[in-house]
Amino acid sequence: MISRRLSVLTSALLVTLAGALAAPTGPAPKPAEAATGRAAADPDTLLVRFRPGVAPRRAHTVLARDGATVLGPPSRTGYVAVRAPGRAEALRRRLAADPAVATVEPNYRRRALAKPDDPRFKRQRRYLSLLRLPEAWDIGRGSPTIDIAVVDTGVDLDTPDLAGRIAPGYNAWTGGRTPPQDDNGHGTVVAGAAAATTDNHVGIAGAAWTARIIPVKALDASGWGDDVHVSAGIQWAVDHGAEIINLSLGDPSPSAALHAAVQYARSHGVLVVAAAGNSGVEAAYYPAAYPEVLAVGATDEHGDVADFSTRGAWIDVVAPGRRIVSTTLDTDAPYAEAYDTRSGTSFAAPLASGIATLVRARYPSWTADQIINRLRATAQDAGAPGPDPEFGTGILDAAAALGAPRASSLSANSLAPALTGRGRAPGS
Repeated sequence: MISRRLSVLTSALLVTLAGALAAPTGPAPKPAEAATGRAAADPDTLLVRFRPGVAPRRAHTVLARDGATVLGPPSRTGYVAVRAPGRAEALRRRLAADPAVATVEPNYRRRALAKPDDPRFKRQRRYLSLLRLPEAWDIGRGSPTIDIAVVDTGVDLDTPDLAGRIAPGYNAWTGGRTPPQDDNGHGTVVAGAAAATTDNHVGIAGAAWTARIIPVKALDASGWGDDVHVSAGIQWAVDHGAEIINLSLGDPSPSAALHAAVQYARSHGVLVVAAAGNSGVEAAYYPAAYPEVLAVGATDEHGDVADFSTRGAWIDVVAPGRRIVSTTLDTDAPYAEAYDTRSGTSFAAPLASGIATLVRARYPSWTADQIINRLRATAQDAGAPGPDPEFGTGILDAAAALGAPRASSLSANSLAPALTGRGRAPGS
């Protein structure tokens, strides 16, 4: 009844919301994205709700005191929109202190979540949404000055979906005498998942829209390598400007030499991300199990732990690793678009590397430790409450890592039967 009577008493001032918004002359104010990632607000309008029992005449007096214009009748929930050009902030402060007012808040502007025009994005949508990447892209999309080194089988240097995004790289097998051209396909899949060019009408969406890829060939055409070449690749990447190194490779055997290379990277401020491995059992897997590394396990697109994902207390976070769509190698047609769907922790890790790149771009002064801590702290808890050997601290939440509110925790199905694996091979 109060709302109805207020509407009658203020009928002389009321106009439809659409008409009121069309009335102002001059260019509409351009909303600026807040540093916190919150939605921008219309600088001239407020939403006000009065306390129960406030007389309509009193409500009218409160709103009209500063010459505010009421934009239409109150909503069914009791809110009324008011316009006070140039005075909205002062009016908000006064209304907030008025005992008749229950709530006064800015009129935030909302927009559709980022929807890349890449043709295969619809096949990625479910698992990228699990990571809340579309929400994150409305806050930040990375930076072309941040380099992700993909230490792997190399990268297809001609793939169109990475065109213009590939920095000079290194072939550890030839000491740099030949290009780090992928001759297996694994590294190209990893690179695309992390940073394929996004919103370019081509192929897929990468986690980081604008980051550069440094291709480092440390694994051979069969997908195998050794600690000599992997360590050399890591050290070269550090010395040539990588800020994030992705290692979608591993083995159950610890290595002092490999650990030293990882420590070298961390001592130079480089964030190292590694795949947890595909053994499906609880066991250490290196280099992911080294404490300096962000260890990434895998889930399916629903958030359940993947049956192949290696478990352990050393797991930091998880990301989707089943049926990941990405760029791949086409040996028969150079410069051709080629895509494939792969499963493995190898392809969860580059999604984490891409998200780490978004965080690095948004908080450029942060150290690698700070970024890892942020990714762990903002992850969506899954499985057993708290950190656990299957999910670590949970499923990566890209939006929360960039400052948006955290998502609710997820529950996971029981663990599936284990698989076996071996070698310093790709994590897939």
